[in-house]
Amino acid sequence: MYGYWYFVPKYKNIKGLRREIIQLKEEISKYKKLALQKTLLEKKLQRRKIFLKKIIVTLPSEKEIPELLSNVSEQAKRSGLEVISFTPRREIPQDYYNIIPFDIEVKGDFQQLVLFLDKVERLLRIITLNNIYVNIGEVKNNINLYSKCTFYTYRYTGKVVTSSSGRKKK
Repeated sequence: MYGYWYFVPKYKNIKGLRREIIQLKEEISKYKKLALQKTLLEKKLQRRKIFLKKIIVTLPSEKEIPELLSNVSEQAKRSGLEVISFTPRREIPQDYYNIIPFDIEVKGDFQQLVLFLDKVERLLRIITLNNIYVNIGEVKNNINLYSKCTFYTYRYTGKVVTSSSGRKKK
């Protein structure tokens, strides 16, 4: 009888300790997963910071934009195109950057137009062709193209666009 009073409480205590060990192992496993996630998230954050630095380098700064626009116009002339008009437009705010649209109207032949577009694509700053309109005309038995191109360049702002009510846009 003495064994019953001695062993039963010890057995219950051991059983409770085993449950506690299982719970602690589960908790350790959970924290290991969280630690792994933290490590992965830190690596992802580091990669994004590196990517952001690269993007900022390829986006023109506010000071460089007039020079960049002038460079695009110059590339058209160097390609043999006649620049009819060059029209910078108002910036379009986006989250973290602004779109800077500009239009250029040119005349020339097909090869000159393609050469111009190729030169713009090879510039060190990001410029995208958003829209192009081409019309065929003839000048002294030569086919001549009239083209209106809308390009976008981008300027990093680091700001989130807010709505008119002052809340962040979703």
